[in-house]
Amino acid sequence: MTGLRWEVPPTENTRRDPDAIVAELKRNPGRWALVGEDEALGTAVWKLRGCEQRTVTGPIRGRGRMYVRWPEEQEKS
Repeated sequence: MTGLRWEVPPTENTRRDPDAIVAELKRNPGRWALVGEDEALGTAVWKLRGCEQRTVTGPIRGRGRMYVRWPEEQEKS
């Protein structure tokens, strides 16, 4: 088995809109979302927008899965 992933490429632009993703994350605070596979792991675009970010490295050094979430509100004491 060669590990090829067969699929037809999309006809429309599939570039993510970070602001739209952050808006969705804000509606679901504390819930992790996978926002990219085979991503360059050094990006700070999500942290700059106030999100928490976690990455899981993949088989290629410096690339992997990227997860983000909007932080849950801290309880005030």
